[in-house]
Amino acid sequence: MKRVFALVVLFFNFFISFAQSGLERVVVEKYYIATSDDETLSAGKLKAGSVTYRIFADLRPQYRLQAVYGVPGHPLKLSTTTAFFNNVEYGGVTANDVSNNTLVKSTVMVDSWLSLGAGSESSFAIPKSADTASTFVNIDGLLKGEDPSGRSSN
Repeated sequence: MKRVFALVVLFFNFFISFAQSGLERVVVEKYYIATSDDETLSAGKLKAGSVTYRIFADLRPQYRLQAVYGVPGHPLKLSTTTAFFNNVEYGGVTANDVSNNTLVKSTVMVDSWLSLGAGSESSFAIPKSADTASTFVNIDGLLKGEDPSGRSSN
């Protein structure tokens, strides 16, 4: 029985590694930690100390993410131990609903949503370490906190 179990485990490991051959790594980025100013002045319920994470799937060249879905018996669930945040005044349902002009208002840049590359209506989301242009700067004096690594959270 142990031998059969070991063979089944090896088979599934081979299958999973083959199926995931286009995935090089998953990057989890601590994007921003909300300050008391963000809580006081934001349109929504952003609490001071709330952490915004961004997750990137780094795929090999020529690979594309084609679908993310759940099926009966294996539902797709997104959850948090705290709360998801969405700016009720300027936010959008998807990244494509948010213009670059709106993205820099209030706390829209830390809204909770899924995207397959879009950061706004006409820009891509990229990790902070790759954002050398610092194109998007908040115009309402928010999102100015410093994260624990000392990098600016803007």
